[in-house]
Amino acid sequence: MAWITPVFDRTENDVLAAQNQIAAWMEAIAAGQTVSTVDLKGCLNAADFNRIEGNTAYLAERLTALQYPVSVVTKTWQRESLPNRDDVVRIIGNVQKLLDAYYHYSGASDLPDSMLGYTEINSIEENLFFINSLLDWMMSAFKKCGTFKSGQKTFLPLRR
Repeated sequence: MAWITPVFDRTENDVLAAQNQIAAWMEAIAAGQTVSTVDLKGCLNAADFNRIEGNTAYLAERLTALQYPVSVVTKTWQRESLPNRDDVVRIIGNVQKLLDAYYHYSGASDLPDSMLGYTEINSIEENLFFINSLLDWMMSAFKKCGTFKSGQKTFLPLRR
């Protein structure tokens, strides 16, 4: 799995723009025109679900390799796939498992109970982002074997 930069800056304007674009597409289709659709930031689509699921699996693998064992269940979404309640519970539960296995950054939003609005989706992706960032920071502070001696006056880098 590869890390894909999460999107957690969705706004109400993004949702309104998506609604307007969808309305325009529907009008064009009703007029008999062929439309070419694109993924809209204000809509939750298969690409978003695959990014969330992929990043969850990536972080689970990374945490397990660093001796923070965690097991998650993910799936690959198709364009025509629709999430159900069990999918939403599983996705939120997976992110909670990652937080429980590692750390919940105090600056991150709390996990939501649903995925009904853009703020809930933002919260899920923001938590994934912070877990990955904290892992990067932790690993950058690792000292390589043989590069230091007991009693040596070496200071570890501090991140603020």
